Amino acid sequence: MNQPLRANDPRLPAVRARLYALLRLALHRRLLDAAIGVGAPLQTWPFIHTAWHLALLETHLAALIETVLPTLAHALSAESERHRHETDTPHGHVDWHATLRHRLHAPQSQNVIQRRVLRSFDTPENRFVAFVLDWAETLVRQTAPHLAALGVVEGAHLLNTLRDLRRQPPWCWLPASGGALTPQEQARLSAITGRHPAYAALWRWWQQAQRCAQIEDEPHKSRLPEEDPDRLYEVLVLLELVLALSENVPLVQQRPLFTTTPDYTAPTFTAETPHGALHLFYQRSAPLNTYRRLPTVRGLPDIVLQWAASGRMVLVDAKNYAPGHHSEALYKMLGYFYNFGYPDRFAAIAGGALAFSTEEREGRGLHAWHTGEGQALFSFVVPPLPDETYTGLREFAAWVLCATPAPSGGE
Repeated sequence: MNQPLRANDPRLPAVRARLYALLRLALHRRLLDAAIGVGAPLQTWPFIHTAWHLALLETHLAALIETVLPTLAHALSAESERHRHETDTPHGHVDWHATLRHRLHAPQSQNVIQRRVLRSFDTPENRFVAFVLDWAETLVRQTAPHLAALGVVEGAHLLNTLRDLRRQPPWCWLPASGGALTPQEQARLSAITGRHPAYAALWRWWQQAQRCAQIEDEPHKSRLPEEDPDRLYEVLVLLELVLALSENVPLVQQRPLFTTTPDYTAPTFTAETPHGALHLFYQRSAPLNTYRRLPTVRGLPDIVLQWAASGRMVLVDAKNYAPGHHSEALYKMLGYFYNFGYPDRFAAIAGGALAFSTEEREGRGLHAWHTGEGQALFSFVVPPLPDETYTGLREFAAWVLCATPAPSGGE
């Protein structure tokens, strides 16, 4: 469909699933550690808040199964328990001293005494392990409907994996959790976590998971909150660009993506490139504060890429526009050039790019409107649904990283 996203668009569920997958991938690559800033009203970004929360939970639960538990399986503590039993069919070692004493008191008996040393996993720290596994299973059960609403099957997969684990050694040997530990058991657990890295890793996992485990369990919550389609598309372009840059250079997050009062002077991400640090600002206003009335002009591009050493900038804007409105977007980008270059910084503007949800003249690669003297001007298509044949965004990311950040005359 060569149409922009609109309210009640039949593609919106798939777009939300794609955004969730991008958030989860950025989290997995350690590019994101905060999406919603402290104090930011959740109603401002309702879907992103929910998707980020679910991505955190799913990542933590997967880490429990894939990393924490396999290490702990080889380090479970156990206590030795000696068992004595009388038998007339001995197997293994016979305690002859105990047998002789037994026959002195019961001469008619032909039985022998055997002692066995058995390992018991009934320890406070293992009751804590059982408690965490029960808690994690409950959390997965609560999370699964929300993930299913996104079209993500990982919720059911995690639940089945946890249930299968509990039926297999060594997890089937664990005692019942029994709820909260006594003060004495907590003291022993603290001592154990101080000596044994595997239990310490489980303790850290549980503390982290608790902080992000507030899942609303009402049935209507499995229907994900709505988000403005233009805003969804804007975040889609942002995440795709961040991931494209991170494939070529190290990228570190500096502040949350969304905050109540964003600090426009602080970059959202910083990339370390062969040309030095490249800052990515999300929702940064033009530097017009010294001009009394101009700061009230609110037009701003979605993304500003700026070289730290030279101050050279590249402006990026996501446009969820229908074909026929591209000229309007191009003129708006020229206005951004003027805003960010006013009054004597025009040489600092290296260029800009527009990301469109629909195709007009762009084709499937990077379309150059102007690359000569002055500001370069590009456009490319990022379709709402995944399509690897559209390569423009990756080509633009490569252009940004290869462009030499020469010092600007206005600096």
